[in-house]
Amino acid sequence: MPDFTLTRFRFTLELLGSGHLPPYKGSTIRGAVGTALHDMACKHRGRRCEGCPQLESCVYIRLFKPDQMPGKSIPAGYVIDPPHMKETYFKAGDSLTFTLTLFGRASEHIGAWIEAVRHCGEHCGLGGGHLKFCLKTVECLGPDGEVVLFWKDGAFCPGQTVTSITPADLFAPAAGSGGTIAVRLLTPMKLKDGGGVSATLDARVFFEALARRLKTLARFYHEADALFADLSSDIALAAMENTNLRWVVLERPSRTQQSSVNLGGFVGTFILRHVSPRLQALLRLGELTHIGRNTVCGCGKYRLEQFGAGLPDRICAQVGVLRPGHCQEVRTCS
Repeated sequence: MPDFTLTRFRFTLELLGSGHLPPYKGSTIRGAVGTALHDMACKHRGRRCEGCPQLESCVYIRLFKPDQMPGKSIPAGYVIDPPHMKETYFKAGDSLTFTLTLFGRASEHIGAWIEAVRHCGEHCGLGGGHLKFCLKTVECLGPDGEVVLFWKDGAFCPGQTVTSITPADLFAPAAGSGGTIAVRLLTPMKLKDGGGVSATLDARVFFEALARRLKTLARFYHEADALFADLSSDIALAAMENTNLRWVVLERPSRTQQSSVNLGGFVGTFILRHVSPRLQALLRLGELTHIGRNTVCGCGKYRLEQFGAGLPDRICAQVGVLRPGHCQEVRTCS
């Protein structure tokens, strides 16, 4: 496994007023923080980003929307993982947390992200009601569950350290092959296949999307063009079965488009069999990077429920029960 690193930060917010937020909060948090980052970075208020002469040097574009840089197709160097909660009404004093994952050298800009969240709480707010908040703490999350206080009440903590996570921290695959793994899709997963959105989900589509995601992140955030070996033979042997999936529609309004943006995709469970050690290592990494469309706001998140050389039939039956959490219905984000 190549030298691939990521860094995770947990933000804790204290709400300053009462109001409603949508059931799925990923796009709400991302949109609000992005607006704040744009307010802080843009020197041409009111001008659209497209055609701006400062596009390539703009902090907002480089951190938040690098895919808008002309002539380049750069993936975002972050994932905003929203809290897993269905509550929609909040009152003053309630806490809200989310996790920001930064890839490779993107972690160098954590200070700008913290300032953007602070600015968001003071001036922009969350959701359609612009619910204001105060950023209380930022914690760095280590590979073994350790939590290091990084920032608190307006200042970086003395001696704060950033702990990066590598593939070796997540899983050391055993010798041999034939692993069987149960996977639960926690947030809508929408994958591409053959240039369009895949209407079905199988082992090939899933693993090709995972490999493509990790290779692209490695290329742009670790300055390496070919960190991952060819996995086509491993993918050809893998199989998906016991699928219990459904497609959900998750919509959010867009500031730049006339209609809503559909964040929907597959949720549910399935079994992967004949998973080689190399694919097992990628699966663990993909739990933190997410895969597919709209990963920046938390979509494409999955969890490995069972991991090993064999999976009992009773487990196969258990994971066949669909429990998609907070993505069971058609939702609209504000």
